[in-house]
Amino acid sequence: MKNSVIVGTQWGDEGKGKIVDYLAAQADIIARCMGGANAGHTIVVDGEETITHLIPSGIFHKGKVNIIGNGVAFNTLVAVQEIKALQKAGRFNGGLYISDRAQAITPMHIMLEKSWEQLLNIGTTGRGIGQLYAGKAARLGVRLHDFRHPEKLKADLERFVKVFGIVPDRPLDDIVEEQLAAFKKLEPYVTDTSVLINKLLDEGKSLLVEGAQGTMLDIDHGTYPFVTSSNPTVGGACVGLGVGPMRIEEVVGILKAYTTRVGEGPFPTELGDYKNVKSLYAEAHESGGVYHLDLEDAKLFRGGKGPDFIVGQVLREIGKEFGATTGRPRRTGWLDLVVANHSKRVNSLTSLAVTKLDVLSHFNVIKVCTGYRVDGKLLDGFPADLSVLDNVELVYEELPGWKKDISGVREWNDLPKEARNYLGFIEENVGVPVKYVSVGPGRESLIVRGDV
Repeated sequence: MKNSVIVGTQWGDEGKGKIVDYLAAQADIIARCMGGANAGHTIVVDGEETITHLIPSGIFHKGKVNIIGNGVAFNTLVAVQEIKALQKAGRFNGGLYISDRAQAITPMHIMLEKSWEQLLNIGTTGRGIGQLYAGKAARLGVRLHDFRHPEKLKADLERFVKVFGIVPDRPLDDIVEEQLAAFKKLEPYVTDTSVLINKLLDEGKSLLVEGAQGTMLDIDHGTYPFVTSSNPTVGGACVGLGVGPMRIEEVVGILKAYTTRVGEGPFPTELGDYKNVKSLYAEAHESGGVYHLDLEDAKLFRGGKGPDFIVGQVLREIGKEFGATTGRPRRTGWLDLVVANHSKRVNSLTSLAVTKLDVLSHFNVIKVCTGYRVDGKLLDGFPADLSVLDNVELVYEELPGWKKDISGVREWNDLPKEARNYLGFIEENVGVPVKYVSVGPGRESLIVRGDV
């Protein structure tokens, strides 16, 4: 296969894990290049769901080289737990390599993030990711090779605590000891992964880069400041692995058939008020239960033209839109092709993988946003100035639904005509071919167009 990068085209949670799992069977090297344990990739094998946060999805396949690159925000404690869980489940197939240049998250990063979040209200996952990248930029980071020098590690952490004014919740010596114990279990995997990847590529091996989050969460090209702390776009893949851009031959954009977002920030096509959504699930959780919308009572949202809140809830419940890492209910909305075209431009997408198409099988009418209009004029792209979105008029197209179960379909031509037309509408308006279509959660629920 071609050396490929998988990128999310929306706000994350597009279903990248499943496409990566499929392509990993064909690749020699599977690599993570950015983000950290704030990203969860869900794989369903033989009906069993497994969520990985740090370990590349290639770990589910025997004989693969799995790399965690220097751009990953690496939590040693999480990694040890994840490897142990995968081994217990019989899913750990070895071949793991971790960059010695990767920055390490410590309990101090997590404490700092929680205090910052109270002030900023960005909607972070509380995993210390942003604070790690902040420390990295301030030259206060700790890299994995530093763990080989305990005294230096302790001095670096003392400096981090002093600069950011953190009051550790326990003695620093205990934290250092805990970190060193975890690193001891991981040290056999730690190496210079840039050298390793480039050596393997020179030998003709193929590379699959497993992106995290999504383009609209990119710290430069996303809805800043409501973004992640790294670059989950194709450029971040090169920086986060130590490979040159000429090594990349294909960029596959993962596009959910509708749109979701976790946390705060702009979401033009959102259906319903997020505050109401959060309160419903929070109230149910506080009372010891779990809130679920009664789909029969909702009368299947009256053909897609019912109240926005109900339509959004139906998407959330049928699509099981709850964060793989946090469990938070995701915000839901119609597909936004302004966002898709923004992602196409900044990533140079060569193909698309449309996921969760089966979720839309319940709708008589499906709406797609094709443009943003301000003062009667269409915008050229997604605005950097988020205040512009306060006055934007969304331009929608309505497409007929198919109202048929497509979860068992495995060939493009076996999809209902309306489903093919929906995918064709995406291709026409984005200018990128749809190569993969996911029609269910299982590994086998995938349509691959061989002629694309």
